[in-house]
Amino acid sequence: MEQNAGLPPVSPATPPAATTSAPAAPGQPGMVMAIASLSLGVIALILMLLPVERTGPHFVVTGTGLALAIAGVVCGHIALARARSGSAAVGLSVAALAICYITGAIGVAHLLGIALLAAFLRHQRGG
Repeated sequence: MEQNAGLPPVSPATPPAATTSAPAAPGQPGMVMAIASLSLGVIALILMLLPVERTGPHFVVTGTGLALAIAGVVCGHIALARARSGSAAVGLSVAALAICYITGAIGVAHLLGIALLAAFLRHQRGG
């Protein structure tokens, strides 16, 4: 039998070494909730800023936006509680909470404006 010069002998009974990839690193705690909060806040803000004549009943659109903003606030606080100090999830959670709180304030102002306008118009008609 011929031997290879300088190479170690290979045994046919030895299976090749299994190649395994390293497991994916787990996501940062709170990141999914922070992204959900940011998404809810942006969708709520878009609903709040849509022109009235294109969206149908204004109070329905504003109410939906306000509900999404409240859900975003809840998700944002959960994300902030789960996130570790100094992680990207903390910054994203704070940004999402800011957008959700501002959007919620806009929604409350819209609903109050609609209620005040309705009361004023009813008073002007004498009813």
